[in-house]
Amino acid sequence: MKILLVSPPTESIIKRVIGTTGPPLGLAYLASMVRKEHDVKIVDSIAEELTLEDLKKLIKRI
Repeated sequence: MKILLVSPPTESIIKRVIGTTGPPLGLAYLASMVRKEHDVKIVDSIAEELTLEDLKKLIKRI
């Protein structure tokens, strides 16, 4: 089964102040639990600077 875990595009104060953001650890933990049985992909919209429209297109492609 293909699983897509998404961190949605939101305003990140940390990214605005520091210029970077940390990885979505909750999604990484979930992916690590099922990666042996499933094809898992994580999309971090904040780090990739995706808009909601970009995310919609990406989901359709995947």
